[in-house]
Amino acid sequence: MCYICLSKQSSKKVYLFAALWLLTLTIPNFSLEGNTPSESFTTLAIGVQHDDNATLDLEEHEERADWARDYRLRHGRFYQIKPLLMLTWAADIRFLDFSNLNPLDQTQGAVRISLRRKLGVGPQVPWWRLSAGLSGHRFQSSIRNRNLADIQFEVGKRFNDRFSATISLDKESYRGVNSRYFGGEAFATGLNTETKLSGHLTLLAGYELRDGTL
Repeated sequence: MCYICLSKQSSKKVYLFAALWLLTLTIPNFSLEGNTPSESFTTLAIGVQHDDNATLDLEEHEERADWARDYRLRHGRFYQIKPLLMLTWAADIRFLDFSNLNPLDQTQGAVRISLRRKLGVGPQVPWWRLSAGLSGHRFQSSIRNRNLADIQFEVGKRFNDRFSATISLDKESYRGVNSRYFGGEAFATGLNTETKLSGHLTLLAGYELRDGTL
């Protein structure tokens, strides 16, 4: 996934986050449930991100930029509960490895459930999706550890066999070990695109505007 995230904290500071690229390799799984309308999936993603306003001190007076390697693994299952309605659950593991700001290195674990409805029949029909998730963020600097809950609404459309786009709205709520500095909430809206490069290889790119605490 390649996207840009712009965010503001307490209407005082602006953050810019850019993940330059992220390639997603889908590993097909075989269902043991015969002809039941469900299928499991596993996604491995490797990318890089740039944060030009990372902070190391608790008061967030310091502004420093850094690159991070981004590794993600997702496993889940979707269920075709009606011809136009799909339910999905997924579990994620993500690791961010910063080049210089090592206290910001982090491991994230998350679970997510979503409901997607197509607005008609056919591969290029628009759809909407409502999802909710819980995640834990564990940093090398443990005082930054936090838990997050979010709810997201998306609308999307596939334009051809290779290209699709999604618009998203997201509300997040945080609570950390030190809630004075590492707790709060945020709102985000984004545009994401997917370009299929081969049978199991996809390039994702997009832009996200964020307003709230980090």
